[in-house]
Amino acid sequence: MSEKQQEQGLAGWERAIQRLAEQQAEFSARWERERIERERLEKERAERWEREKAERAEWEKQQAAALAERDARWERERIERERLEQERAERAERDHKEMRRDIGGIGKSQGEHAEQFFQRAMRHADSFCGIEYHSVTPNQARSSGDIADEYDIILHNGNALVLIEVTYKFRMQDLHTFARRKVDNFHKLFPEHAGKTIYLAVAGFSFGPGVADEALKLGLAVLQKDGKNVEISGNNLKAF
Repeated sequence: MSEKQQEQGLAGWERAIQRLAEQQAEFSARWERERIERERLEKERAERWEREKAERAEWEKQQAAALAERDARWERERIERERLEQERAERAERDHKEMRRDIGGIGKSQGEHAEQFFQRAMRHADSFCGIEYHSVTPNQARSSGDIADEYDIILHNGNALVLIEVTYKFRMQDLHTFARRKVDNFHKLFPEHAGKTIYLAVAGFSFGPGVADEALKLGLAVLQKDGKNVEISGNNLKAF
């Protein structure tokens, strides 16, 4: 091989080495660019994740605050509703008590007025349905054990008694209570009158439908207000 050929071969090797070096440099530069790009993208993803994490935390915080405020509002509204309901219930109870007291007062006043009217009428008479009597006992009350009762008017003579039940407006229930329970209680509460003949009468300013007729059928006398006077019905009194 000539010297010239050797020089040409050496130049070719140098060019090949130079191209290889250039390729390696280009590869290294490209790899470095890609590394930098990867790091940039990873940094962006990390920053974005951190922002999203912070935003999510802030959103959760706001949601928790909103829920807490809602729950607090609901609790305040519940307490207010309960307070208003309690006030309404207490007001209704007061109104109911006042109404019952007013009605009771009216009923008591009417009942007392009726009792006083018939008691006064009996004091000014000396006979009742053909039965003469010598004394009048108003509002006779007595109790014994678990039994207690009161009798509005009792007419006395030596051998007989007339028990008169007075109600402002006589109802059928009042009639049956008087004719059954109150008569039984009288025998138990007033044993000193054992052996005496007992007659019954009902008195009222007004009577419910059929009450007066039913009383007469049972053998009771019926006293009704007739202006300032008393109208007495009952020709077939039954001894109890």
